Amino acid sequence: MPAVPERRTVHHEPRPTGDDFVPEAPAASGLDRDRLRRAGLEPALALAQFAEDAGRGEGRQRRSRPPAS
Repeated sequence: MPAVPERRTVHHEPRPTGDDFVPEAPAASGLDRDRLRRAGLEPALALAQFAEDAGRGEGRQRRSRPPAS
């Protein structure tokens, strides 16, 4: 089932942790590395927020169970 952006989407942008990166990666991802350096979250905080959101069921598509036979 494809993701529906307006339904249970979680998006956190961590700050880059170092200077080593593949130069083509920002162009492929559409992310602005300089903006992430200025405005991105500390990686541990981004991960903690993601884990908290996932624990509440956000960011996951709920699937109905097949009927019991």
